[in-house]
Amino acid sequence: MKYLDIFEKEEGVRAFFTTKYGAVEGTPGGTIFNNEPLFEEMGAANAFKVWPRQVHGTNIEVIKSSDLQRLKEINPEGIVLPNTDGIMTDAKGVLLTSVHADCLPVYFYDAKNGVIGLVHAGWRGTVGGIVPQAIRRMIAVLGAGRDHIKIYIGPGISKCCCEVGPEVASQFLLEWGSSFSEPAANESGEEKYMLDMKTAV
Repeated sequence: MKYLDIFEKEEGVRAFFTTKYGAVEGTPGGTIFNNEPLFEEMGAANAFKVWPRQVHGTNIEVIKSSDLQRLKEINPEGIVLPNTDGIMTDAKGVLLTSVHADCLPVYFYDAKNGVIGLVHAGWRGTVGGIVPQAIRRMIAVLGAGRDHIKIYIGPGISKCCCEVGPEVASQFLLEWGSSFSEPAANESGEEKYMLDMKTAV
């Protein structure tokens, strides 16, 4: 487990990432991955857990503090959100989760206004603007302050390994400008680019 020091535990929020070791897939309630010993260690065993079913899209769901009691009445353990790659809340006692391999987890926290967010940013979500969309929604829907939002990009694929073809490169170039190496032929003779996902985000 790795704490994200940028969010300072004394401010009342804990942000972290782990490996999949100890996680259980397909646990009761439809959660994607679960790790009860870890949640116990983190003091989050009783937290309302939010499990997005990620589809490499740009859909962001918001859980307002005013919605929390109603959601707990449906299932006190938590909620599974279909077709969702970003989640945010202003409610206390909520654990936002996300599952990643190469894609980037992007954490958001506005300590002044008590708003948190977590986004799954694959190349499709990134080129679709999921990160700036998350910022705009935090501000518009939950009252976050643009100057108060801290953002952390978690572990994911690096430029040295993220090989994409011209069809992907052209989408990034159109939307976000250059985040690539110069094109080169791979071992099969195909034209490929190396995408710097973190710079794009």
